[in-house]
Amino acid sequence: MEELLRLINYLEHLAKPPYIVDRRRVIVYWDKAAEDVVGYSKGKVIGRGCSDSVLEHINKNGIVGCNTDLCSLIWSMVKKLLEYYLSFIL
Repeated sequence: MEELLRLINYLEHLAKPPYIVDRRRVIVYWDKAAEDVVGYSKGKVIGRGCSDSVLEHINKNGIVGCNTDLCSLIWSMVKKLLEYYLSFIL
């Protein structure tokens, strides 16, 4: 529990507003800074998928990646999994 409190304290002091999603890309953490920047309250986003008209991740070319193979969250998760498994091989 102490580690969780330290993590939350850390997240609340980041320069960019953080949010956390689970493996299904459902938002499980949303802080005050995210509320201020995005305009949605914690109560409106917790438990919703990030692509449920809450967040739309758009790449530098203006293409919405949500619910496609371009989803930046999926690619971040895949990258972390590859790094994890490669750490055992290399």
